[in-house]
Amino acid sequence: METKISKAHEQGANAVSWCPAHRVTDSGDQPYRKRLASCGNDKLIKIWVVDEKGEWIVEKSLPGHSDYVRDVAWCPVVNHSTYTIASCGLTDDALWHVSWSVCGTILSVSGEDNKIALWRENLQGQWQKMDDSDGKH
Repeated sequence: METKISKAHEQGANAVSWCPAHRVTDSGDQPYRKRLASCGNDKLIKIWVVDEKGEWIVEKSLPGHSDYVRDVAWCPVVNHSTYTIASCGLTDDALWHVSWSVCGTILSVSGEDNKIALWRENLQGQWQKMDDSDGKH
């Protein structure tokens, strides 16, 4: 397996996150493939996978950020056959880092405001900022 990805992002790569080690297949007969997510100053998140030759190739490019993407974090828990990846970047409020709780139910975000915010998914599948009034930390 190659040990480096040349020119992963045109204007610089800022962060990487490994996909949790598990097997997600429809038929159950495909071997596990190593994956990682990267982000960069090109406003993209890229999902990389190791191909049959042992080389890292782009599986998907995910646009959506309007400025630099500073951090990316793969959720440690996979529900059925879906992956969840959190990212943050330079927007109206610069956000620097994202990190998942071990069980993947809480996302922490830090930014230039010197605060850490905790987010949780509600029963409707929407992410909501946790506050002191909910009594859960």
